[in-house]
Amino acid sequence: MPRMEKPHAHAPTPIQPSTEESLALRKRAQARLAKSPASPSVEQLAQMPLAMQKVLHELQVHQIELEMQNDELCRAQTALDVERRIILTFTTWRQWAIARWMRRLDQQANLTTARLMG
Repeated sequence: MPRMEKPHAHAPTPIQPSTEESLALRKRAQARLAKSPASPSVEQLAQMPLAMQKVLHELQVHQIELEMQNDELCRAQTALDVERRIILTFTTWRQWAIARWMRRLDQQANLTTARLMG
């Protein structure tokens, strides 16, 4: 009889950005790179082979893309933290209100019982 293997736990598949989003991110990264001072000097670039210049450019653009994505993730994390605090506050307040209502109900029941018992 063949042995049944346990299903493997897989990491969730990351959400891939659409091509439009990727292109927009790349354009913003290239614009940021164009505004920033170049890491290698003009003389150093002139001494590099063209292929190396292209690889360097791609690495610089990719680094900026990663920095931009990290910034976006940090903003999203901050927004989530704020929402969690709001939910926690609401939940805590609701639990407090229910507990207070239950205490009042208990007090009223005790008073009614005391009145009936005389």
